[in-house]
Amino acid sequence: MSKDNREDIHELEFMFLSLIPKKIKVGIIGGGRAAAIKTASFLERGCNVEVLAKDFVDSFENFNEVELIVGSYQSDFIKDKHIIVIAIDDEKVVKEIISQCEEQAKIFINAGNYRHGNAAMSIQDSLGNINFALNTKGGNPKASLMIKEEIKNNLKEYDEFIGFINKLRSKAKEFNEYKQEIISFIATEDYKFMWEKRKEKECLLLFFEEELVHRLFN
Repeated sequence: MSKDNREDIHELEFMFLSLIPKKIKVGIIGGGRAAAIKTASFLERGCNVEVLAKDFVDSFENFNEVELIVGSYQSDFIKDKHIIVIAIDDEKVVKEIISQCEEQAKIFINAGNYRHGNAAMSIQDSLGNINFALNTKGGNPKASLMIKEEIKNNLKEYDEFIGFINKLRSKAKEFNEYKQEIISFIATEDYKFMWEKRKEKECLLLFFEEELVHRLFN
């Protein structure tokens, strides 16, 4: 690997953005294995997915809640979509799609070379109260999968606590004067320690009015 290539890898940064899947329309162009993998990922998260291709691999038969369109790419296909996935090999058509995506300010993933898109798929997982995603800076999904379980195991000790303080946070919004103070207080390792000792209410009573604390817990 050349020095320039190494520098390019380290210069590439990702930004994470949480989307509401049921409100997201995804258009996938291509019917091969890469397109099928992307289709499965978006369907699993609850997105609305349409796939356009001249033909489809057999695995598409396993998908429900997806619209399969047989045909060649036309620019109208991307107009009503939030996210576009390009999963074809025809370089001329790929360049055309990229140009049109950029003109229309679309989020688009190039399955053939993620550097020629403006987005990449993250490895995702969840617990009862925590969702998380990760990428490696070099665009190495296998490495992300390798460390996903380690991260998930580390988050397990926080999951129940996060669920508990989520409920307190929701109730704290009723107290305009103390809302931010309460929210900042409960989202700490110190308060987690008291929760683990089953002293979560007593701890709050040391710092906040009794009536307020009782209302938080009722």
